Amino acid sequence: MVVGAGASQELGFPVGDGLKEQIVKALHFDDRKDDLGFADPTVAAAIRRHLGHDAYIGSVAMDEVASAAGSICRGLNLGASIDNYLHTHQGNEILVSLAKAAIAICIIRAEAGSGLFEPSSWIMPTESRRRKVAAPTTNTEAVKASWYLPLAQHLFNGVQIVDLDSLFDNVRFIIFNYDRCLEQFLFMAVQEYFDIDDETAAGVLERAQFIHPYGSLGTLPWRGYGSPNTLPYGTNDEVDWWKIGSNLRTFTESVRSQVSSRIQEGVSTADSILFLGFGFLEQNVNLLVPYGDRMASTIISTAYKVEADDRQRIKDLLRLFAREDDPNLLIEPGTCRDLFDHYRITLNFA
Repeated sequence: MVVGAGASQELGFPVGDGLKEQIVKALHFDDRKDDLGFADPTVAAAIRRHLGHDAYIGSVAMDEVASAAGSICRGLNLGASIDNYLHTHQGNEILVSLAKAAIAICIIRAEAGSGLFEPSSWIMPTESRRRKVAAPTTNTEAVKASWYLPLAQHLFNGVQIVDLDSLFDNVRFIIFNYDRCLEQFLFMAVQEYFDIDDETAAGVLERAQFIHPYGSLGTLPWRGYGSPNTLPYGTNDEVDWWKIGSNLRTFTESVRSQVSSRIQEGVSTADSILFLGFGFLEQNVNLLVPYGDRMASTIISTAYKVEADDRQRIKDLLRLFAREDDPNLLIEPGTCRDLFDHYRITLNFA
């Protein structure tokens, strides 16, 4: 399963131009809001933490950061994607690091506001008061309306508890998004459907393969106990945003890493491939196309709000991932949820 930005949109995540606008807004300069000149207090706090004693107007380091912020605000919207923009400016370490920190801030906010959260009736005690909190759950209207629900139904169909260890043996997830929404959903869904505790569910998910070509915000606590990169889903705690941003990769960094070979191995050995909310940008296609033989006999892709001529072009691109012997190439012009609803029987026998 190749998961693009459009797939997260069903859970309320910003995509494309929407995420660009949030990043530009976060880096907007407004000296009335903060003594460092940034309108967003989280961005200002992140810069202050990163620069330390140099975090004041007029320092060389602060001037460099302010200049980088201005460049991002002026140029980001002109890029075909955020990844493309970072790839273009790969040699500008300050600009790329600042952009990654801003991306991390925006995505964490999106996680906290995603369809996996709803106001909870749980009352959580604190030292000073009792308060209502938001808790992640699979039982939200957003989840019920999204492709996550039929995905879980498809994965869990016919599986007995004694077979849980092999639940994810036949699927890989290649996720081009920075968020961890899919991993968190499956962690909760496995617990709720099979009535198991979080430790057992974590063991089941340990066998699942989640590959993020461009990195992710960090390791979810249940997936990486003791890991220095652990970051709770949708956290609002004070964190080192520069460090979190360093977990994100540009296209160049992804190609240089071992993740590229893992992606191509997964694509070349798959019997079936789903493209969900994938935009087919050239650099992302290049990351996926395997060298040598391909085994996929069925490939289905969404093409939401894509015109007929471009849908045919997408179908032509799907041949890059398919076996040569009469593959079944299918295009769903609707949403990711529509794909699961309309191709339910095909998926069951793929």
